[in-house]
Amino acid sequence: MVDPLGQAAGLDTRRAEIVRLRNEVERLQARIAELETPLPTPVEATPIAVVSTTLFEIAETPDDFAQVTDGSTREAKVRLFRSLFVGRDDVYAERWENTKTGKKGWRPASKNGWRHESDIRELLSLTDDVVTDHLRGLTTVGLYP
Repeated sequence: MVDPLGQAAGLDTRRAEIVRLRNEVERLQARIAELETPLPTPVEATPIAVVSTTLFEIAETPDDFAQVTDGSTREAKVRLFRSLFVGRDDVYAERWENTKTGKKGWRPASKNGWRHESDIRELLSLTDDVVTDHLRGLTTVGLYP
């Protein structure tokens, strides 16, 4: 024997599911249309002058570095690098790692290191030799703005 009330309840559930699915399809189609809308064309970058620091001669325009290649002199490469990454010249950060604990971090580079008993620390200046060692992968340094 067929239960007419059970069938009616089942039909209502199915109809509600159809309405929900149609709404979901409309929402997804709207999202697809939104994603297919082309992005605005980017504004062309305007060349800017290289920022100045005190330790090296400054290029007037980025074109002054157009000829720096892997065959360029060490001085030219360091000059280019230092024009791109500018910060304080009187101090720089060095990366440290404790192999026992696995802790890693940064600290100001110091002549005598960072032992707890040394209250007076002579901070090291960022020089072309330090930058060269960084570029060669011998050390990892950071800048202080």
